[in-house]
Amino acid sequence: MTSDVVIQSDFHQIQSFDGLDIFKGISEIRAPVIGSRKKAETAHLQTLNVMKPLDRLSVEDIENFVDHLTDFVREDISYEEAERLFDEIGSDGEVGDLIVRIHESFEHYVKETGEKAKYYTSALMNSINQLNEIHNRLGREVIDCENDESFEQILIVQTILLRVIKELEFTRNYIRKKRSVDDRAVSNLILALVGMLRIEAFRRGKIDVDLLYDTMTSLISDDNVPESIITFRSPDWVLGY
Repeated sequence: MTSDVVIQSDFHQIQSFDGLDIFKGISEIRAPVIGSRKKAETAHLQTLNVMKPLDRLSVEDIENFVDHLTDFVREDISYEEAERLFDEIGSDGEVGDLIVRIHESFEHYVKETGEKAKYYTSALMNSINQLNEIHNRLGREVIDCENDESFEQILIVQTILLRVIKELEFTRNYIRKKRSVDDRAVSNLILALVGMLRIEAFRRGKIDVDLLYDTMTSLISDDNVPESIITFRSPDWVLGY
């Protein structure tokens, strides 16, 4: 990916991550083979040819893509709406179309469910490592906060990010154990995607700290779900309530 254009946020001054970090997480959740490129290379997948344009994306293209996606989480969002967002990423311009085409190519060439599961677990491990690095950076940033407002905001972001990491860790272990990617695994990936977009929407000034706080409490409030995983069992479940 080229980086000749730098777009900075004029809103909440969180320095530990940017739109490129969020894009990496989104793309690897939506098209796990992107996060398993080394594994794909060893398998000589035709998908590699479809992935080549990723390296030519400009920072501006990526920022515009992420910016548009964050518009979908500016208000309370139901699971059905989040699911549509997950499915319709491909309709979001050239970048979204590329991500979905990569995933469709992966699905075409890797048909055995156990093999697909290996790609998912590899990609999720990459995402977990990346998000843990951001979480650590946030920890260092919060220590340097000079006012209570920024301190509170970064702590909330850190808590949401930790929840997303736990979602991905559980989902990775779940897929590895089941050797398949079922509806429950996809539900957890959708939850992680929405959590990441909410964080980025806040950084871009599209949601206020109250909705960010509601997101945090929603993600950690259900103690009845095994391994603290919310799987959207009810169509009435609404993120932010």
